[in-house]
Amino acid sequence: MMVHIEKLETKINTLEKQMSNIQGENEKLHLKVDNLEQFSKRNQLRVFGVPESNNENLKEILQGIFENKMEVYGSQLEYCYRLGPYNKEAKYPRPILNIYGAQPNFF
Repeated sequence: MMVHIEKLETKINTLEKQMSNIQGENEKLHLKVDNLEQFSKRNQLRVFGVPESNNENLKEILQGIFENKMEVYGSQLEYCYRLGPYNKEAKYPRPILNIYGAQPNFF
């Protein structure tokens, strides 16, 4: 009986060490994922309050805003799109997500 209890205690200790190691690895992976998410967002800019219209060319609209309102020229805008589904009853226009080839130099 004593031998059986000692084996169980040894097994429990081994499992606790494994669980502790797994928890540490899990924490490291969470930090890595968070860093990757932040890195992927560094070349993104969200723009709010731009009215929506049918067949709009968001790239042209945004370049016009940046050049005429903010005096920012030569932005390397790769692509942009509105976030969320269209809702004609919405109080505000959907925001626009802009993705740049290089980090935008606005500020």
